[in-house]
Formats: sequence, C-alpha cells, structure tokens
Amino acid sequence: MGLGVSETERRGRWRGLPGALPGPLTAPFTYCYLAVLLAGSLYQVFGPPERVHAMLSDSSSDAANLLQRPEVALAASALWTAEPAAVWPAYLLVFLLTVAQLERRLGWLRTLAVFAAGHVVATLATEVPIALAVATGGLAPGALHRIDLGVSYGVLACLGALAALVPLRRQGRMVGVGIAAVVAASLFGHSSVAAIGHPLAYLVGVLFWPTVRRWAVRRQVAIAQSEQMPRNK
Repeated sequence: MGLGVSETERRGRWRGLPGALPGPLTAPFTYCYLAVLLAGSLYQVFGPPERVHAMLSDSSSDAANLLQRPEVALAASALWTAEPAAVWPAYLLVFLLTVAQLERRLGWLRTLAVFAAGHVVATLATEVPIALAVATGGLAPGALHRIDLGVSYGVLACLGALAALVPLRRQGRMVGVGIAAVVAASLFGHSSVAAIGHPLAYLVGVLFWPTVRRWAVRRQVAIAQSEQMPRNK
C-alpha cells in the first residue's frame, strides 16, 4: 500500500538529504526524543559515576523495579541508551530511517503508541519470566537486578509497523530489512534477554499493520482537507 505525500509534508522535509528525510516540523516527536537521548548519553559520560550508576539503576526496567514501580520503570528505561555517547550518531540515523518515517505518515501521537507498545510488550515478555524463575528457584535473586535500558524495542516496533506503508512490491524487501535488523540487534546486544525481546518487539509492529494503514489513510484525508480549506488573508 503506497501513500502519497502532501504539500505540507514536503515542506517539512530536509531538502537535499538522501531519501528526503523528515525534518523537525514533520517529526517533532523523533527529534525531541533524540535530544533527550543525547542529553542522557552525555550525562553518562560526564556525570559523577556514582550518581550515573544510581540513576541508571533507578531507571532500569529490570524485574525488581517492575515489581515495585512498573509505570516508572517502563517509562524511564526508554529515556536512556545502553551504549556510550560516541554511538549517538548511529541512533540519529536509525531514528530518522524508522521512527521519523513512521511519524511523517501517522503523526507523533500514533507513532508514540506504536513505539510504546513495542517497548512495553517486549520488556514485560522478557522480564516477567525472570521474576517467575527467581520466585521458583530457577534463577539466583541477582537476576532481578540486571540493568535493562534502551530504545531498541520501540525502534524495532516502528520498523515493523513501517513495512505496512510501503508499496506492495517493496514490502517483502522491507520485511527482510526488518528481520536483518532484528538479527543484528540481537547479535550485537548485551544480553540474551534482549535477543528474545527484539523479535517480539518487531512482531508487535507487524501486528499493528491493519491499524497503521487505517491511521495513515485518516491522516492523509485530514491533511488533504486542511489544505483545501480557504485561508484567511
């Protein structure tokens, strides 16, 4: 299913960039999120080590934090990157190619819904079994406190959802790119838990396909109607 691009969206792109990447006007959520991640990455590098470790531990969505304050853990864990600030440019590229592209087609609120769904579902699906394993004696209590941070689940969910909006002839290739991204994220990740969470997050995005298509059509209709309305001089 291919969707056209309105004049408003064209004006919000950055001209001259490969693939006409969405600019801040068309993807405000993406760029605000990137700014938060950059600030957090810099703080991890330049902040007091003891304070940084305490903040990361408090923000982690590990099983212990999820049992005590699940809402805070799920939200705060998505505000940090698991890698150092030196790789932030890679986050910039990945967000522009996935989250920003989805936001251009759906708007910021619906993109946030897809991102949050992938993050929450994959996190709970991987951390709840750890808590159960500790409770039944299958794992040591220390497993409850393994720091779990990052945005990869949300990004992969957006990538999975984005495949619903490309032309049908390119959809197979888009899904292939998604599978390759899942494999790469799992291979270069820092834990076996993430290796399970990554494909689950991507699957969440794929399950959004019918909803994402409806959202995209509604947004296109709304934009077209707003552009046809007479403007006051």
